[in-house]
Amino acid sequence: MVRRCTEPARVEYPNYGGRGITVCDRWLDFDNYIADVGYPPAPGLTLDRIDNDGNYEPGNVRWATWSEQNFNRRNATFDLPECANGHSRAVHGTYLSGDGRMRCCQCRREGSRRYYYRTRLREMPA
Repeated sequence: MVRRCTEPARVEYPNYGGRGITVCDRWLDFDNYIADVGYPPAPGLTLDRIDNDGNYEPGNVRWATWSEQNFNRRNATFDLPECANGHSRAVHGTYLSGDGRMRCCQCRREGSRRYYYRTRLREMPA
């Protein structure tokens, strides 16, 4: 968090410090940061800014899953409540693909299942 907001040589800097995102002075001391935010309450959670254009400061951070963070991106648009196949776009039902687009987890599972049966078993069970 501190490095990507303060070190221009870092790859992430243009999306953080380069945009004017800062870390509050109090959190530059790790003990103060832990006192305010604490450790992640569960495995797999990372620090997320509630207001994506706001700074890292008390009241603007939370522990979130990657899926929740994907919904909190500058380029995220979720105009449709469902994917093209009618599956819900709930937070737990999407992922960020390699090309930077939100994809449906259910469609991915179904596609993987079809591929498995097509290549391994040659026929899908009823």
